[in-house]
Amino acid sequence: MKTMKISLKQYLSKEYFAFVFVFIGMSFSPILELTGLFIALIILDPRDSIKNIISFKGKLFKTYCLFIIISAVTILFTVQKYDKFFQQAIVLLAYFLLYNNVFKKIKNTHELVKSYLDVVLGMCLYACYFMKNNRATPWGCEAGVFAGFILPGIAYLILTNKWESLRLYIMIITGYLTFSPLFLFFLLAILVYKFMLFERLLFLKTIFIIVFCLLCSSIYITENSNMVELRSKKTNETFDNFSKIFDSSPIHKSDMNESTWAFVSNMRVAIHAPNRITGAGLGTHQYSYYNYFNYFGLNCEDAYSLGIRLFSEFGIIGIILLLQFFFKNFNKYNNINVSIFWGLLYLFFRGGQYILIGTIMFFYIYYYTSKRNTELNKINLSHRC
Repeated sequence: MKTMKISLKQYLSKEYFAFVFVFIGMSFSPILELTGLFIALIILDPRDSIKNIISFKGKLFKTYCLFIIISAVTILFTVQKYDKFFQQAIVLLAYFLLYNNVFKKIKNTHELVKSYLDVVLGMCLYACYFMKNNRATPWGCEAGVFAGFILPGIAYLILTNKWESLRLYIMIITGYLTFSPLFLFFLLAILVYKFMLFERLLFLKTIFIIVFCLLCSSIYITENSNMVELRSKKTNETFDNFSKIFDSSPIHKSDMNESTWAFVSNMRVAIHAPNRITGAGLGTHQYSYYNYFNYFGLNCEDAYSLGIRLFSEFGIIGIILLLQFFFKNFNKYNNINVSIFWGLLYLFFRGGQYILIGTIMFFYIYYYTSKRNTELNKINLSHRC
């Protein structure tokens, strides 16, 4: 009986409880995510949580201020509207202050990962039971976005050899049932990374897992043959219309499906937005869209993709700095860091909202699990988490 109490206490630690609130909150809305972060601060350090919440220090805050100043000046010279800029700047500042203080108080990232995996499992079970438009979609987000949110969890379980975990199979099947081609591509990329660099002998075991998951998913798919045909047609249209991004010929929404139109149209806008070196400024993509098409269209606020939005609002410099961030903070000796890397790379192609489910959290985890921060003991990590 004593052993059970000890194990329960270890499992339900302060870090675990704190991040359960954060992950559950972010799965619903940004406001609930901020609320979850505030609750996490109180749980982790009830005495200093409120007093130290406003802390304008550190390299991250200086970087934030630099981007805000550049954006403000750029918007002034490109004659764009400031309303979206102020909204985004205030929201991002709130996220920065809360996440910055939360991560300063973390002593064990294993609890963070544990809470993330538990919340994701619940979302997967819900998404598979309550299918929306024949796709696995939980509350609060689209199917393609949800696939990107669970991808780091799948990567972590694969990299840590959790082949016996039922959680892994459930997450792969759920990701497959989102019918996101990008998810399948990244799943394959993770497996190639795993076996080419570490354990090639496990290749057959992985093939078995993939075949098993696909067979389980096919039970649902065979009952919806029309849906499969529609998804195949959608994929073909995507590749056919991709070339229209870079030419000057007119594009029409009626010629392609909604996802393809969102990607192609927003990429067109980003290419023709003002000031391609430093970008048009924070929160300006929506207005760049209107200036190009003369109306506010599909995904005009978030640009459909984080990469497209960064290119539109921060230009070539923004893309270079993001790639530098990925390269500089990559830590191949830490499985948490590598898993988050795959999630961020997915978001680069599918997820234009800066405060999209998991986006800022993933950036912070990636930064604090880099080799440099691990060596500086900013966070308690072993090399093979």
